[in-house]
Amino acid sequence: MTTLFSEEQQNLLMSIGAVFVICQAVEPLLDFFCELTSASVVTLDLLEGLSAETRRKTVGQMLNKLRNAVRVDPQIESMLKSFLDHRNEFVVE
Repeated sequence: MTTLFSEEQQNLLMSIGAVFVICQAVEPLLDFFCELTSASVVTLDLLEGLSAETRRKTVGQMLNKLRNAVRVDPQIESMLKSFLDHRNEFVVE
């Protein structure tokens, strides 16, 4: 059986797929964190509506909401921005 890709290419494609899956898994957690952190009061209604609301927002929108609600440590801000920039670059490319 012949394959279209060499073993090295297959490994690279599998690694790219794994990174994409990890990004997809991290984003909802990051959104959840930003939403809870920016809320003045955490209520059951907030928690129940969270998944529907956060699914419609981009990671960038959630980070802006966090920045507007609380002072974010510059190091954390840098790490979050780096994640977002690298994720966008990865997905677009």
